Formats: sequence, structure tokens, C-alpha cells
Amino acid sequence: MAVGLVTVPASSAVAEPAGCSHDVYFWTTYSYTKNGTAYYLMHTDSVGSCTTSAYRTLRVEIKADGWPTDPLVAANSSSGTGTSYYAHVQSCDKENYKSYFGRAFFTQSPTYRDSSPRAVRTCY
Repeated sequence: MAVGLVTVPASSAVAEPAGCSHDVYFWTTYSYTKNGTAYYLMHTDSVGSCTTSAYRTLRVEIKADGWPTDPLVAANSSSGTGTSYYAHVQSCDKENYKSYFGRAFFTQSPTYRDSSPRAVRTCY
């Protein structure tokens, strides 16, 4: 009997809504300097497109990179009927310095996309 092994990348789940795709972008913008240290505002964006028009919700999140779970820092959603979708969220995290990443997904499916994590000293 043959045994097969299937691996799924950690950065995405397995099924996009039929005919849809989306991306995720995570970046920071300078917020302020305190005692010689720069602090940054975090952002996550996603643009989604589908071949057929339907009511869908595109959700974006900023998450702290941590095991066993990735704690949610901030989230936002954009809903509507159509073929194009855009969502954005921005947030600080109480001047913490740790690894963060962006996540985006259509709430109608289990598929998500994660950006690469990066160390950020966040604004308050």
C-alpha cells in the first residue's frame, strides 16, 4: 500500500472562492520619535478580484507573529456585491517591539494569505 504526503504552505489555506483571487500587503509608516527611537504605524491592504459578481466580504488583519496562536492586533472588512474588492486596516500596538504580519481572506472561504513577518517598533 502506497502512502502519500501532501504539504500545504503555512502562508495559505486550501480553497479560494470559485473564480476569485486576492493578495496581501503589509507595510509601516513613520509615526513619531521618542527618546531617539522611531515608532511606526502598521498597515495591511488587500485587493481581491472575482470573475463573477456576488456578495462577498474581504477581511484584512494585522497579527503579532507568535506561537501557538498569532494574536490579532487589528482588523477591518469590506463587503459588497461585485467583482472587485479592497480592504485596509492600520494600527499601533502600544509601543511594542515584535514581529508582525498582515493576513487577508474572503470570509466566504477558508483561504487566507499572509505577508512575510517583520519586526516593528509600533506607535502607541
